[in-house]
Amino acid sequence: MEDCKTDNNLKERFWRGLNSEQLKSATRILYESSDSFEKLKRKTRLEEEENNPVNASEKTLVNQQPTDSRLKVLDEMLERLKTIEAKMSNMKKRNLEGKREYESYEATKSSDQERRQNRHTNGGRYYR
Repeated sequence: MEDCKTDNNLKERFWRGLNSEQLKSATRILYESSDSFEKLKRKTRLEEEENNPVNASEKTLVNQQPTDSRLKVLDEMLERLKTIEAKMSNMKKRNLEGKREYESYEATKSSDQERRQNRHTNGGRYYR
């Protein structure tokens, strides 16, 4: 009884997980029958092989040749990526230059502040 319940659960999960309606309709009879999960799985795999565009003996896909329009789109995308990479590289260079300028500005600013503080440490009083 437990084995039958497990087998039915496996059949249900397997059959509901099929994405192809064509496979579902071809295997519906086995799914609804009292046959085992293994029979359903084997029959489904056979149906899948028959309906698959892959020739089982040659293992080559039908209509595998890319069209000119696909190649053109891929070339355009590649050019866009190259442009984006170049822009990013320029931005990184400018960012590094900006950091260097900021650091040198900060160093100059802090040395100016030190000079001002040293000049005013005596409070402007001169002793003779």
